[in-house]
Amino acid sequence: MSSDLLLRARGLSKVYAGSKSPLSTLRHALFGTITESSDQYLVLSDIDIEVRKGETVGIIGRNGAGKTTLLGIL
Repeated sequence: MSSDLLLRARGLSKVYAGSKSPLSTLRHALFGTITESSDQYLVLSDIDIEVRKGETVGIIGRNGAGKTTLLGIL
């Protein structure tokens, strides 16, 4: 029953932009600009989750797997 649904997320993805040079990293932090030499890091890809009343959810994974990022988005 959909009235028992507390949380539904479909197709969540997150990409972080990285850079090869410290100057580009600083420029991005200050001004939000991304240079052509930036790398992109896919942290989450096409995540679907549904949580219903009374359910318990655990998110497990190795360091750097995106657990905190997923919780931040949710």
